[in-house]
Amino acid sequence: MRAKANRARETDAHLREPDLRAADVTQGISATLAFARKRAPTHTRSVRLENATIGVMYTPTAFAETRLSVLHDTMESIGFAAFVTHGPEGIVATHLPLILARDEGPFGTLYGHVARPNTHATPPDGEALAMFAGPHAYISPNGYPGKATHGREVPTWNYIAVHAYGVPERFDDPTRLRDLLVRLTTRHEAATQSRPWSVDDAPSDYVERLLGAIVGLRIPIARIEGKWKLSQNRTADDRLGAASLLANRDGDDEQSIARQMRDI
Repeated sequence: MRAKANRARETDAHLREPDLRAADVTQGISATLAFARKRAPTHTRSVRLENATIGVMYTPTAFAETRLSVLHDTMESIGFAAFVTHGPEGIVATHLPLILARDEGPFGTLYGHVARPNTHATPPDGEALAMFAGPHAYISPNGYPGKATHGREVPTWNYIAVHAYGVPERFDDPTRLRDLLVRLTTRHEAATQSRPWSVDDAPSDYVERLLGAIVGLRIPIARIEGKWKLSQNRTADDRLGAASLLANRDGDDEQSIARQMRDI
């Protein structure tokens, strides 16, 4: 009971503050559900939380990233998410690019679009989840010094992930849809092309026809979680040894995880 009460207090802090200490991050789903049932109707930080389903990502305190600016930077860097809902048709997922409006709401607001035949063109009532998966890498026990002496080591997987929760809203106004496409393409064209493509490069009647084939999604973020699993629960020798071994492998993800393990 004492452990459950402690977890409930941690959840209280997590839901109230946009920038938290790692020790305040929730550790248990049961405590979160109990707290939500008791407090959700009066919770001022969440958008329409009374219609939401509360859930958490399993995140030991050592792996929790709670700085909102870091979470936002990571979401924008990834730019692509799995959008998941649960409704009459069961669990539905759509993979789509999302744009973050940092200043809309306490935790920001996400924007994206889907094809009209997509189930998410009319999202079900209740809370949705946008999962941003960052770099990840297999961690071999060969990097741990203890492997050579006692052998009591096993592999693991390190990764970075951000989960954003909110109640989605649909829109199909052509002006708003066009603005969304301009923002989306401007961001990614500038990051990838020496001569960026523009929506204005396409014939206007063609663009208008395509706008009629999509539906926009707006997701005000009610809650946000970050997990940076980078061997923080290991000794410095273990973490640096694993990072050095990982740095010898090719691949952007492996190199990114190795750098961040060293930077802790």
